Amino acid sequence: MAFHHRNHKRTHGCNFYGKHTKGKTFLTTNKKKPVHPKSRKAVQIVKQIKRSVKAEQAQKQANMKLQLLGVKLAFFVENLDPSLQVCSRSQLDELIEKYISRNDEELQTLSSKKLVHGNVRQHAAREDALQFTRSMERKEYDETGFEMVDVLDPQTFRRFKEWQGDLKVVPSFKLRSYVKSSLLKSNTKNSS
Repeated sequence: MAFHHRNHKRTHGCNFYGKHTKGKTFLTTNKKKPVHPKSRKAVQIVKQIKRSVKAEQAQKQANMKLQLLGVKLAFFVENLDPSLQVCSRSQLDELIEKYISRNDEELQTLSSKKLVHGNVRQHAAREDALQFTRSMERKEYDETGFEMVDVLDPQTFRRFKEWQGDLKVVPSFKLRSYVKSSLLKSNTKNSS
C-alpha cells in the first residue's frame, strides 16, 4: 500500500498534499510525458526555449539592419552618375548630403499643412520621425561616421555600380565609415 499523509484521502486530480494540479503547467518534450515545473529537466527546457528566442531576436535584428543598409545603398546606386568610372571625395560628399536631405520636400509639405490648418499637427508622428531620422543621419555624418560602401576604392565602386539590389550580396561589400570633416580634409589635400 502506498504511503498517504495522515488524515488525508488521496483523490483524483490532487497531488500528494491535496493541492489541485489543474492550474499548474507541466513542460514536456513529448506530449505523453509531462515534466514537473521545478525539475531539472524543466530548467533545461526553459533554457533551450530562452536561447532559441534570443537567437531568433538576434536574427531578426540582423535582418532589419541588413534591410535598412540595403535601402540606403539602393538610394546611392540610383543617384550615381552612370558615366562615372571612379567616385571622388567631393562627389561622395554630395551623394551623402543628398541622402540626408532626401525627405526635405515631405517635411516642407507637412510644415505647410501645419501653417494652413493652424497649430493642429495632424501628421505630427510622421514629421517627428522624419526630423529625428534627419538629425541622426546628420550627427552620424558630422561626428561618428556615416556607414557606406567604400566607393573610393575603384574595384568596390565597380561592383557597387553593377549591384541589382540583392541583399545577399550586401555583406560582401567593403563598408567604411565616412566623417564629413575628414572626407573634405582629404579632398583639399588631394587638390593642392
